[in-house]
Formats: sequence, structure tokens, C-alpha cells
Amino acid sequence: MMMNQLSSAPRTRSLPGCVHPCLPVGSRTAHCRAGYLDPGTQERVLRYLPHDAKAIDERRFCNAYFQPRVPSNPMLAVRGHNVSLKEHEGLDEEALKKCTLGGNPFDESRLWHMDMSDTPMPCEVSAMYMVQPAPDGGDDTLFTSTEKMFEDLDDATKQKALHLKTVNRKASEIFGFHMNWEGTRRLDDFEAKLEAATEKGVKIELPPNPFVIKDPDNAKPAILISAQRIHHFEGMSRPDSLDLLEKVLTQGTSDDIIYKHEWQPNDFAIWANRRLIHTASPAKGFSHSKDKMRMYHLVFLDTNKPILSAADS
Repeated sequence: MMMNQLSSAPRTRSLPGCVHPCLPVGSRTAHCRAGYLDPGTQERVLRYLPHDAKAIDERRFCNAYFQPRVPSNPMLAVRGHNVSLKEHEGLDEEALKKCTLGGNPFDESRLWHMDMSDTPMPCEVSAMYMVQPAPDGGDDTLFTSTEKMFEDLDDATKQKALHLKTVNRKASEIFGFHMNWEGTRRLDDFEAKLEAATEKGVKIELPPNPFVIKDPDNAKPAILISAQRIHHFEGMSRPDSLDLLEKVLTQGTSDDIIYKHEWQPNDFAIWANRRLIHTASPAKGFSHSKDKMRMYHLVFLDTNKPILSAADS
């Protein structure tokens, strides 16, 4: 087992049983490498963390669009590429065909994001259990702290960021965007995609969110960001908004700051989604594995706690 600490601010609690050492106080992300964990154990671990028990019990999962799900523990979505198994945890071959991603937003670039950042209540906890990593390696996940991202801004940018609200837009196809290699700036014609979505009757208007949120336990500020979702900041033009986003992300995702997780079978990674952003490594960097199977369980742990603006007292 090992734990990788991206922030010194305490939030998580230690856990009972076989994975007790994997989430020591003070961590924002934890990684358990302790052999096979059955779906029931994965769910029990996650239910120890802050969550909306009613939503989970009623199977109103915030990421219900991810299919299929483990029948015995439907909290766990099954995702992957080139999945060719006959059976997995009660899912037959036909069901497993649905877990393959319809496209890969990480093919050409990094894509720094917070899960569900365009909603009023992004999940507090995200988790991945790696069933089968890319056999030749290279399918790493990168993490960086959005607390440190804010902390490292110059004073003028901090003051500006504190009072900004992001205007988020959802295009008709989640994989229909193109980022620069670093994943810090969207390059495609976002306006054309929004126009096409509107013509199809797809809802693209989303409520604004504060750009800087605060931890309800210690009021520590953190950037709320997903590079592909933010259209602009209220009161700023799109070009100026993209320049500011790129500045913040470039500074906060330098190679000397990020943590790279190299997946092994049965790794169980849990992270504080509102305090970190993450990205897969671009698939172009490990093209030798592109036709081989990769499969994992994915959880966005439902919450009933709205985000808090760091600008509010």
C-alpha cells in the first residue's frame, strides 16, 4: 500500500479493516495496493466517506449515464477500452460491450478536469478500481491540487479569481472537443458546437459556478475548473477568459507539481474531487497499447452538499 499526499490540509478519515492505512489523515488522495478487492468491499470503503446515502440506496447515481454497472453493487460503473471478457462480476459478454468508451477525449492531449464541475454539486469523492490496466503501461492518471493552484497565484490574480463565476456550456457530444497537448486550452470551434446543439434541441445553458470554492471544514480556497466545460467568466469575453484559464492551469499543472499514478491490477485510488483535478495521459503517448484491454470500476460518490464560494464570508 502507499499514499500520495497532494495537500497537507486534513479532510479524510482513516478506514476500518484491510484498507485502514490507505487514507491517513492529511491526504487528498489515497492509493491502496493490497490485492483483489471485491465489489462489496469497494462499496463499503466508499460508503465510509461523505456521501448522499439516500441517493445511492435509491440508485439515483449522479453518473448513471455510465453503463453497465456491477449488478451486486450498482454504485460501481464498469468502464474501459477493448473489453473482451466473457464475464465480469455478474455481467455477461453482451453487457460488457457497453462499457467501452464511445470515444476517448484523451487520445490527443491531456484533459485537466474535475468530475461534474459544471453542476451545483460536484461529487466530493471520486474513485477508480483498476481491474486491468493497459498491459504495456502508459495509461497513467495525473493529479494536481487545486488548493495549491490557488495558493500559488499572484495576489492580483487571486483577488480577481475570488469574485469570478464560470459560465459553463455543454455541447451535444462530450467527446467533440479538441485541446492543446497540455490540456490547458480548448482549441476547437466551441461556438459552432453550441449552435449545432441548440439546433438539435440539446440543453446547453448551465448554472454559473464560483471559480474559487472553499472547503467547508477549514475554508481553504481551491480552484473549480474543467478546461473543456468553461465557456467564459461572467463579465469577461471568451478570449480573455481562455487566457486566464490557460494561465491558471499552466502554472498549476507543471511537471514538478503533478503526481503521476502508474496503474497496476487491483489498484484502488480515491481522491477528493473538489480539491484536485486529474487527467489521463494522452493515448498517443502509449499507442502500443491502444488495441489492448483496459477496464476499471468508476465511482462518483453522490453528495448532497452544494459547493461554497470562497468569496462568501
